[in-house]
Amino acid sequence: MDNLFFITVAVLILAILFSMILAYRLYQDNQRREANLKNEVLSLLAEKAGADREELQEIRELVNALRRELKTQGTAPNLAPVMSALMHKLEMAEKAASSTPNLSPSGNRDDHSVFNHAIRLAKENHNAEKLVEICGIELTEAELIVRMHGNT
Repeated sequence: MDNLFFITVAVLILAILFSMILAYRLYQDNQRREANLKNEVLSLLAEKAGADREELQEIRELVNALRRELKTQGTAPNLAPVMSALMHKLEMAEKAASSTPNLSPSGNRDDHSVFNHAIRLAKENHNAEKLVEICGIELTEAELIVRMHGNT
């Protein structure tokens, strides 16, 4: 009888340890994905905008605000203020870079309305490839929009 008790306790302790290790690994994976997403956003914005250092710093601050909003709001974040500020900054940077020719396939479009349309499609559970096909945006942009606004 005593052996059965100790075996049960040992199994429970092992199960708790395994759960803690699994939770920690999931946390690390989430942090890694978040860092990758942040890097993707920054590289995309730098590529699209051709921004100088001050503009990039402001964009980084907006991305950090977006990150904080994601952490505080949990699964249903209200990202409209941060996203609108980020879109405004992107538009300003694109206007500043308009003197250099834009060779990207999505260069000749009204970015704000195209992104709004892409966000609506993502909320309707369309995948990134469908957003590229319909809106004419780049795949990295579409993937970001699906990650941010798609229903998981």
